[in-house]
Amino acid sequence: MFPKPEPKRELTKKDKFLQEQIRKQAFKSKIMRVTKKGQVTIPASLRRRYGLHPNVQVEFLAEAEGIRIQKRGTGSSNPFCALRGIVKKRLTVDRYIEEIRGR
Repeated sequence: MFPKPEPKRELTKKDKFLQEQIRKQAFKSKIMRVTKKGQVTIPASLRRRYGLHPNVQVEFLAEAEGIRIQKRGTGSSNPFCALRGIVKKRLTVDRYIEEIRGR
């Protein structure tokens, strides 16, 4: 009914070497320059990996070892807190529902 999974094959010396090179590249340090304005470009591979899209806020944390950049959360475990303030009109819930339904 279901296809049988292929048996795991032993890695060749070349496969092991390539895996090691990929692992080293993934953890390779990225060196960037700070501009006159204090700006630093975060490499695209790191932006993709950590979900740093345009308009995402990050915070800079001073630590003994250096500076840590951390993606900023909403500050609350409640997901509705992120929605606070998006509605510009002050309406009751019932009136708002009536308005979006076009009544």
